Amino acid sequence: MIAEFKRVYNVRKFLQMEHGEYPSWATEGSAGMDLRAMLPDGKLSIFPNQIVSVPTGLAVHITNPWYMGMVTMRSGLSRKGLSLTNGVGIIDSDYQGELMVSVMNHSNMIVTIEPTERIAQFIIVSISLPQMMEVTEFSTKTSRGTGGFGSTGGF
Repeated sequence: MIAEFKRVYNVRKFLQMEHGEYPSWATEGSAGMDLRAMLPDGKLSIFPNQIVSVPTGLAVHITNPWYMGMVTMRSGLSRKGLSLTNGVGIIDSDYQGELMVSVMNHSNMIVTIEPTERIAQFIIVSISLPQMMEVTEFSTKTSRGTGGFGSTGGF
């Protein structure tokens, strides 16, 4: 088993909770599971340039340390001007708290999130945990070297 999901309410974990929904894939080919906005108080209005944390009602325990979770924005909400404040949320295998989606409204209009609306996607990916070694210089050189932004002609 790679992950277990538990529903949460007020940071207390429950196996069954009437307001939470387990993540699900929209189609057979979907990479990410949809996370829903669990808003017990009703709709959530996000004003221009406002940052909010949207509860999902879910906690996850990724039971294998060679995996992590990634929370990403749904493309439909990004078209409305919403984005994740941290780009992609990383969920470490040892985190067991509620998954919250930190969202910013970049538009000039109020964006409303409905209760149980799909707010983000959750993807479980494998990672590698390399052994680190300190060196005084690299033994081989690359054609890029230390070239940073724009060094490959991207600008």
